[in-house]
Amino acid sequence: MLVARHVSTTQLEPPQLPLSASQDAMRETAERIRELEMALRESMNTSAHREALWAQEEAARAQAQRE
Repeated sequence: MLVARHVSTTQLEPPQLPLSASQDAMRETAERIRELEMALRESMNTSAHREALWAQEEAARAQAQRE
């Protein structure tokens, strides 16, 4: 015969922050993600710009060697 045992959910779930603290943490995390995304975009733009300049310089060097 199977006997159903009641398991308290407090034993299975980690303690939760109060709602306002949890919301604050989520807002801070979202803000940090936005900051990191912006920094990544800027870094990628800088890298792309440097790569374009490098390609122009290489083309100019190759042209100068042919002349």
